Amino acid sequence: MRIRWFGHSAFEIDAKDGIVLIDPWINNPNSPVKLEEIREASVIVVTHDHSDHVGETVPIAKRTGATVCAIPELAAIFRKEGLKVHAPNMGSLTEVQGIELAFVPAFHTSGTGLPTGAIVKLDEAVIYHMGDTSVFTDMSLIRDLYEPGIAMVPIGEFYTMGPIEAVRALQIVRPGVAIPMHYGTFPVLVKDPSDFVMLAHKSCPEVRVVTLEPGEAYEASGQTEAGSR
Repeated sequence: MRIRWFGHSAFEIDAKDGIVLIDPWINNPNSPVKLEEIREASVIVVTHDHSDHVGETVPIAKRTGATVCAIPELAAIFRKEGLKVHAPNMGSLTEVQGIELAFVPAFHTSGTGLPTGAIVKLDEAVIYHMGDTSVFTDMSLIRDLYEPGIAMVPIGEFYTMGPIEAVRALQIVRPGVAIPMHYGTFPVLVKDPSDFVMLAHKSCPEVRVVTLEPGEAYEASGQTEAGSR
């Protein structure tokens, strides 16, 4: 399984079970990838309705035929665009295109429906994209229910957790691998992940922190990415 970061909160997960895009703001200022290069996707997951997360969902879904996954109120907007949608609310795992997906709470704001994080299960791996969020104690329930092995963690401050809070989230969730995101895109955000990496190594050395440059990929190995229990 190959996890490619496009910058900000945008990821591509290329797995045997399918290709999943999460929060595909491909045209963000740091992305080296052109929108027209995104030619395959089975599923697109959108955590909330802010433009830096919806990104280029509509043109990508129209080009690829991907199913767009969002909570019902946001999915209704995508449906009006003529897209195929999968619209579960927060609460349980669902299946879409052979991939298991659950929306989970995120403490943030949104204009349409509630903001979410996303649990994606594929190729025997469990991935937790936290979306835009602050740290909250019920992350422990997400850990206990889904046991995520890989977590995409916002660290940018101002709109989400900063490095200190993000490390606390790692201590709660205890994934095997953490990939920092949502930094360096806007002037108000943390510029680089160095403080997060330093604090994480000190406070939760059992978590492997993988920092990517936009366009780079991490090769994951399924069950070997299990979190620490």
